[in-house]
Amino acid sequence: GPCDNTVWFGATEDYSLVINAATISATYLWNNGDTTSITAGLSTGSYWCTVSDQNNCSTTTDTITITEPNAITVSSSTTNVSCNGGNDGTATLTLSGGTGTLTENWGGNNPMALAAGTYTYIVTDANLCVDSGSITITEPNAITVSSSTTNVSCNGGNDGTATLTLSGGTGTLTENWGANNPM
Repeated sequence: GPCDNTVWFGATEDYSLVINAATISATYLWNNGDTTSITAGLSTGSYWCTVSDQNNCSTTTDTITITEPNAITVSSSTTNVSCNGGNDGTATLTLSGGTGTLTENWGGNNPMALAAGTYTYIVTDANLCVDSGSITITEPNAITVSSSTTNVSCNGGNDGTATLTLSGGTGTLTENWGANNPM
């Protein structure tokens, strides 16, 4: 009859159908609504195509499954600057997912020598898929010192005082007057 059991081959890497038969006029109907031998712009999912000839004989291709790699995931850990105005802050990224080797781009900043601020990174995989994010490095407040004095009350006396008020920095602040104890 007009319909034979010619084998229909599935999609190639470009998701086009190759008909293995004598030259025929065929119509295509993909399950996504496309009506050409090539369907493009596909997201993940399953696709198939019904191909019909001029006698309305038809066959449906095997299901073509489009998959995607795992998303690039990034987790970060940071160490803040130890002293105000310093640049010993660090950022470390733990990378997974994507395809192939993942690379970090810090936009010219060295993530092992950061001053206080916000830094953006871009992670790229072998398919040029990207993920980006930012980290923030902080620093302690600057150490500030204010002083007050009490003058010696009488000529030759030793009852004068000098008092320092300290703030900022990290942890407990200490004073070192050496041998010149002000009290």
